[in-house]
Amino acid sequence: AYPIGSHFHVPHGLSNSLMLPHVLRFTGENPAAGNLYRDLTPIIFPALASLRGNGVSVLADGYTQLAKDLAIPTCLEDVGIKEKDLELLSTEASKIDRLLQNNMREVTLQDAFDLYSAALKN
Repeated sequence: AYPIGSHFHVPHGLSNSLMLPHVLRFTGENPAAGNLYRDLTPIIFPALASLRGNGVSVLADGYTQLAKDLAIPTCLEDVGIKEKDLELLSTEASKIDRLLQNNMREVTLQDAFDLYSAALKN
C-alpha cells in the first residue's frame, strides 16, 4: 500500500483497502495464516460466513463488498494506476523490509507484481 500512496498520492487507508483482499488471498495460502483468517471471517462478516462458510476467499470477498457498499474505489485503475505502473509499484514494495518480514508468507518481486496485477482491475 505504501508505494500506491507515495507515488500516486492515494490516501493510506484507501491504498490498504485496494490491496487487502488480494493480500489476504495470497497470505492465506500459508496454513497458519489461513487458519487465523478462517477464525476471523465469522467475527468480521457473520452474515456472509453463515451463507458461504469461513474460508479465506469469503473474508477477502467481504472486504471487497464492504468497499463497494461504501462506494470507494475497488481497483487500482479507479485511482489512476495503469498496467505500466505495476513494475514500479512492485519494485518499491519489495524494498519495504520491515513489512515484508512480518508477513506470514514470503513475498517475492514476482509475487508483488502479481498482487498489484490482481488489484489493477479487481
